[in-house]
Amino acid sequence: MKKTYLQYIGLGLVLLLILGVSVYCFKKMSGSESASATTTLHIAFHKEDSLTCTVTEDVKRVIPHSTDVADSALHELFKGPTEKEIRDGLSSTFEPSFALATIFLEKEASPLGTYYRGVSIENDIATVDFTSEALSYLNGPACLQAAVKFPIIETLLNIPSIKYVEFSIDGKIYTEWDA
Repeated sequence: MKKTYLQYIGLGLVLLLILGVSVYCFKKMSGSESASATTTLHIAFHKEDSLTCTVTEDVKRVIPHSTDVADSALHELFKGPTEKEIRDGLSSTFEPSFALATIFLEKEASPLGTYYRGVSIENDIATVDFTSEALSYLNGPACLQAAVKFPIIETLLNIPSIKYVEFSIDGKIYTEWDA
């Protein structure tokens, strides 16, 4: 009888060991799967050879999983196109070196992304907030405004939960632009 009792204890310990190893392996696999989760974004860059200021072309960017897709998309947009995308005729309109910007921006202007404060979404409306220094990009001549705003608007409209995009400066929504 003692032998049977010890056999049950031994069997129980073996089962606990197997269960422990299984749980450990499951957690390892789950952790590696969540670490490899990604988000695919559609980023709209200015099409350099277009005859208008409003033509954009979407590219796909795969980033680590993000719960704030709109903010992640704008950060990707402000990074600018890759070398391949530049060779394909896409450009960033958020740099002082952008052709139209060189004419109208002050020489000390920083890239537009440095003035970005964040994006909020409420009732299908995305509000993109910048500091007042961004007005040199956002409130310039009509073609510069379009070349800067359209990639932002198109990038955000690629997100299904967003139906309209507005801009704010230091938290104040702007609806009247100079051009």
